[in-house]
This record gives sequence, structure tokens and C-alpha cells, in this order.
Amino acid sequence: MILIEEQIKKLIEEKPHRRELDRARFHQNRLRFHTETELLKNELSPYVNDYIAWICCEKPEILPKDKVARFKQLLTCPLPTIQLTESIGIALSRVFEGQDAFDRYDFDNPEKLIDWTEFRDDEFWRQDGFQAMLNAIDSVWIVDLPEEQEGDKPEPKDQLVNINNVIDLSVDKNGECQYLIFKTNNKLFVYDEVTISKYEYEKEELGALISQFTHELGYCPARMLWSELLRSDNFINHKSPLTNVLSELDWLLTHKVFKKYMDVANSFPILVKYKSGGDFEDFTKEINKARTEGEQKTAGSKLVGPGSVVEVPIPMEGQPDLMSNPLAWVSPPVEALQFHVTEDERLTDYIYKTSVGIEGEQNNDQAKNEKQVLASFENQTTILRRIATNFEKIQAFADKVKIQLRYGEEIEPSIDYGSKFFLKTAEDLITERESLISDDVMLDANSTELIETKFRNDSGGKIRAKVINDLDPLPSKTIDDLIKIKDSIDDFVFWQKITLMANVRRFEREQQAIALWMKVGDYSERVDLIKKEFKKYYNELEPKETITPIATAQVNQVTEPIELEDKTLPKRKQVK
Repeated sequence: MILIEEQIKKLIEEKPHRRELDRARFHQNRLRFHTETELLKNELSPYVNDYIAWICCEKPEILPKDKVARFKQLLTCPLPTIQLTESIGIALSRVFEGQDAFDRYDFDNPEKLIDWTEFRDDEFWRQDGFQAMLNAIDSVWIVDLPEEQEGDKPEPKDQLVNINNVIDLSVDKNGECQYLIFKTNNKLFVYDEVTISKYEYEKEELGALISQFTHELGYCPARMLWSELLRSDNFINHKSPLTNVLSELDWLLTHKVFKKYMDVANSFPILVKYKSGGDFEDFTKEINKARTEGEQKTAGSKLVGPGSVVEVPIPMEGQPDLMSNPLAWVSPPVEALQFHVTEDERLTDYIYKTSVGIEGEQNNDQAKNEKQVLASFENQTTILRRIATNFEKIQAFADKVKIQLRYGEEIEPSIDYGSKFFLKTAEDLITERESLISDDVMLDANSTELIETKFRNDSGGKIRAKVINDLDPLPSKTIDDLIKIKDSIDDFVFWQKITLMANVRRFEREQQAIALWMKVGDYSERVDLIKKEFKKYYNELEPKETITPIATAQVNQVTEPIELEDKTLPKRKQVK
């Protein structure tokens, strides 16, 4: 769709998608409320006003009027739900750590691929894109073209437009924009299928045209960040991984504030005593006008905080004495205190598992009720794959636009975030390995996963570990296992196993680091050549006769020979 100035003015005035944009802004404010760390209340998301209005409403009241002020006082920053949403974010960030992730760009010239590999910026999606997924789900991706070009090629960049700055837009079912109108300070930008225009913009009125770029893409270089829709008939509003738990996050926050209230109110037991004749009740200002502050109220009479006091009237003659002692201490019920603790844990666990999922499958040893609860949660991999699909779509579109603008070549990138994510830590895998000693197949799989996990952010370390693992003739056996079967295995295999790391270090001293040696060559050939080098080390050893050590021990002044276990290596044979 191509927009002329008259159409732009009309769209600014009428805002045909105002309802969807208002819903998007409200949704974003709710997400920000629980995901952005703020230290001052006046800097919290605007949703704080809706939240306070909900908790502190008068009809019907959730809190008695005299408790409202205390609730507001105990609602402090940073909000206590932030820690939970940060944990959820850390778990969901594994979407960028797929072990089987790959991408493909079919350029007509290999030099373009080299240039593109150096130019592309994947960190944008790990940082800006991921953060927007958590608290700005209806952001719009656009291509940003710097006004001044530094190199010999255009330098298109990724940029996200916050929904608060969007004046109007039209989106198709694929999330692609037919046009986009948004503001930045006192400038207005218009993206359509032919041009990118910049105008002066003051008091919501279109000003003079500043600049205009004809991109010749044939489509608008703008798309919604997310693809998962909130409603199937609405292409502007989308569902964040936290959308479905927003109500639970509100209630968890309320519950945590209530718990603070209870902690303060029940830190000390309550003192119950008879009223003394000199005390006065606090009725009205007129009655208390001539009294001192101490006469107006009994100190500690409010049931909040330590030192609370409750007074009961002295019984009249003939009435039952409700107190066996003139003073009594009333402690809070343990059940009530325990309820707040367990309910906090339950809500936190529910929100986390709903957002992140659960690991693995249910087993037969689990109780029936536990199985029913777990069945309501999705698997972690399922959730991560759904998130990955959204990122794959927007990144493929963004890369297609940038490649076409930079190289003038239209290609369809293949982006796949994979399906094997790092759901276990290296420590988990080491613990798991201890239970797999008798299963060579599972041990091999465990070793591969352990290497991928331990060195996921260290490509050089990962290559080195994989090569060493392939150089190990018996990777599933420990040294202790090897000693037990020493007589049934080849001498060279035994030697190679027990001296593996010493040989690796010698090779790296004399040749080059294994991660760099033959880096561009065939992997199998690299491993075979290193093994041949190890055989040279073995052949350098001089053959030795097997020696059986004998020790003597004197027992009751009688000397007897004691044969010790032969722990020397057997006589070596030359290996060709």
C-alpha cells in the first residue's frame, strides 16, 4: 500500500486501529509492571494505578478502609514478583542455545556470504528481541537505514518500534505491515511498500517532508515482532509467554504484601488486659479535645506491629471472669502463619511451571494427585519450540529485508533455532552419568550432551573436548574399570587410555592446540593423524621385563615372603 500525504493526515486524525493499539498498550503496561525493576513507585508502569484501584476499591471492598493505607505502605519497590519473572526469563533464554540450531543463506556469490557473516548482528535478537518478548510483545520490527553510509554498501540495521509510539498500522495475517506510521520525538515516520518517509510532527499534526527514501523492495519493510496471536481475528495484539499468568502474578504480589502485613502484625504476641479506670476511648475530636494524646488512646492499641494491646472491660459483679489472670498473652495461630508460607510457594511454583514448563515425562512412581497436577503443564521443550518458531519467522523476514537492501539480491533465509536445548546443567549430567556406568550407549549420549553443555559458550573448548573424547579408545570405562580387565585388552589400548591427557598435552606442546590443528581439514582425518602420532609416542618406550615385587613381613619373628599385586605395565611390543 502506497500512502500519499492526504491519506497520512487522515490516518493520523481517524486512527482506525485505535482500539487494538489501546489494548496493546494496556497489555504492555501489565507486562512491564511485573518484569521491569524499578526503585521508585512513581516510576512503576502505569498499571500500578489499576492494580491499586483493584485492591483498594470501596465497593465491594477487598480490604477494610483502615487497612488500605497500610497495604500501600507495604507495597515497596522493587516489586517482589520481579525475582520470579527474571527466573522465568533466564529459563526461556535457552531458546538461543539449541544444540542443533542452524541457518542457511543461498547467496549467488560466496563473497557475499562472507560479508554477510561479518555484518549480521544476532545479539539483537538475544537482547532487544528477547526483552521485548517479555514486556513489549506488540513491538514492530523495522529496518533502519542510517542517513550517512560509511562503507561501499548500505548498512541496514534492526530496530524495534514500541507500540506506545505507533500512531496507526495495517497488518496482514502473516504479521507483515502494509503500512506503519509512528513518531519519535517531534518526527513522524511512514513506512509503506515503496518509500520510507520522515516528516516534521508537532501537536499531532503532519508537518513538512524532511526526507524520503525509495527502497524498491516491493513490500513494506516492517513486521510485528511476534506471530502468536491473542485472538485469531486480530493481527495486532499478541500473546507473550507471560500473558496467561498475569492474573496470577497480580494475586501473588497481593499475597506477598498480605504476608508482609501478617509478619509485621504477628511478630510479637498480643497483650490482652483489663481496662483501667483512667483510660479513655477515642470517640470524636470534640470529646478528645481537652485530653492529652495518652488519654485519648491506649498505646499499642492498633493490631499492627510489635507491642499490640487489646483491652477488655472489667466484668461487673455477677458476670463471668473471662480472664483467669489480669494479663494474658495471645500468640498468632501457627496454622495461619504456615498457610501464607505454603500458599506463596504454591503460587510461585504454579506460575513458573506454567510459563517455563516441566522437564521430562511423568514416571510410574509419582503419586496420582501429583501426576494430575503435572499433566496440566506443558513440556519445557514444547514451550521453547513455540518461542523459537516466533523468533525464526521474524529473523528470517528481517534478514531477507536487510540482504535485499545491502546486496540487491532477494533470497529466502532458512533460520532454525533447533529443538535440543540445554535443559540440564553440567552438574546434573555428571550426577546422571554415575547411574549409567553399565550402559555404554547411554554413557556415550551423556558424554556428548555433557560436552555440548559444558562448552556451549566456548567453541574452541568444545572442539578440543570432542577430539579428546574421540581419541579415547574406551570412553565409557574408568581407569579402575580398565585395571580389572587389563589382561583381556590390547597393550596399546591400555597404555593409550591411562596416558591420554599426557599425550594430548605433549601433542599440543610439539604441534599446535588440538582445537586449531587442521581446523579447516576433514575431522576424521584429523583424529586419525593424532592417533598415529600417539603410536609414535608409544613406540618410543623401551620394552621392560615384568617385575613382581616381593616384600617381607616379620610376624612372631618368622619371615615369610608376601607377593604384592603386579601394577607394572607388561612388556611392550612394537606397534607398526
